[in-house]
Amino acid sequence: MISFLDSINVNPYFRLEYTFEEMNLSHFEHAVYEFIDYIVENYAPSKVEKFMFSITPTSEISKLKNQEFSEFKSTFTRILTYIRKKNKKFKIGSPTYTKKEILDTNIYKDLFEHLRKHDFEFDFYPISFLDNNEKYIQKNKNELKEFIQYLKDNNLFI
Repeated sequence: MISFLDSINVNPYFRLEYTFEEMNLSHFEHAVYEFIDYIVENYAPSKVEKFMFSITPTSEISKLKNQEFSEFKSTFTRILTYIRKKNKKFKIGSPTYTKKEILDTNIYKDLFEHLRKHDFEFDFYPISFLDNNEKYIQKNKNELKEFIQYLKDNNLFI
């Protein structure tokens, strides 16, 4: 797939999603390392620097207990550090989150505060802009601007 995208001059976006019920966190971490190693070994640095990566937990993250969330934050930090060490120019995005998750939980605020302590910065912030029924809807520019201002006001950008 990557070779095909490369052949048509499309730079891929890899959204590596961790599903708590499907995989042990340690197995996920090592699978990401293997994937990153494969990319680094098989593609020229000039190509890979155009790829975009984000590591995203599924929405079950809000159901984690404190100890489990602490383990997740540590693993997440190790994965991000590993990717940066492989190539400092890799484009790494924050986890994808929804407006509902931002408004209803402190999960991402806690995660971003943790990453700030480790001097980690993201290159982009994927946001899934969903309504309360979790259905995709089109939003007007003003509502999107208000939501972005909310994120800034609540220090939800690194």
